[in-house]
Amino acid sequence: MGPGLTTLLVEDLQLLARALPVGSRYPALERVLARGKQRQVLSPSPNHLRYQLFSANSSRQLSVAALTRADDCGVLPEAGSYWLRADPVTMRADRTQVFTTSCGFADLDQAERDEINRIVVAAMQHEGISTPDCQNGHWCFALDAPLDFEFMPLHQALGLDVAEALPSSREAIPWKRLLTEIQVDLHQSEVNVRRRAGGLQEINSVWFWGGGTLPAIEEIVFDSVFSNDPVSRGLAMASGSHLARQHQFTRQRGTVLVDWVMASADAVREAGALERFVQSLLSAPMGPGEGLTLLDGSGNAWALERSSRWRFWKGNRPLATALRGEPRS
Repeated sequence: MGPGLTTLLVEDLQLLARALPVGSRYPALERVLARGKQRQVLSPSPNHLRYQLFSANSSRQLSVAALTRADDCGVLPEAGSYWLRADPVTMRADRTQVFTTSCGFADLDQAERDEINRIVVAAMQHEGISTPDCQNGHWCFALDAPLDFEFMPLHQALGLDVAEALPSSREAIPWKRLLTEIQVDLHQSEVNVRRRAGGLQEINSVWFWGGGTLPAIEEIVFDSVFSNDPVSRGLAMASGSHLARQHQFTRQRGTVLVDWVMASADAVREAGALERFVQSLLSAPMGPGEGLTLLDGSGNAWALERSSRWRFWKGNRPLATALRGEPRS
């Protein structure tokens, strides 16, 4: 069986290539970059790109929270219900500013995570917000009415002064107050007192973002989707695509999306796994209408089709060089 019509989205492809040792070679990936027909999919963010791939309307707020909730529970939220997401973050202060430096639970053990969860849920319930316990490292909760403002997406807020990243709308004032209360409770918690004393990273706040309702998807773009990314998984559920985890991939007929999520921070290991995957796709002959399109999170695309095998003059170059678009020597 050939590779079908496969789209491989690797959001962090550029970062991965830059992190590899000088001189590292990956022939299968290099072949796609060298011989694939290059184009640009204009998109302001990786999640906007995911919406475009699924032909979902992204003119309004991206409903990351509703899609994440669908992935968490395996069931689509009620149509029209408005969801918001909160992620654990680490904030650090200097003399005049506070910065969000990282997200996620870092190296906290399960007991410490449970304590953070208890504090966050209690603070939100005190404000009348019904919040399920933390699932998969985040909280997703339904609101009675949509917000009249938008929280900055988490990946954009990282590294910014919190005062600049938070919404300036008057309607956001109660949410800012809630955020401050959560920060105070987390700062005083036993788990963070212990971690400060041991010089360990604290989880001392949350970041609200991703508010919205499920998008309407009227067509099935991908017959099958293989990914661990919650946005792609939620979009697949909303569109009726066959859905499986990334490691469950098998060659399929029809249109296939593989939204590749890095399993670790080890660049060499990740590049090796990605190289083996691409090599497995290229090992079978491509029939008419079959091919592989590689995408990065910025919307750079390389389409390798049956006719691409004749582009012998396109010599392979190291990943970092090819992705930077440097001229051939």
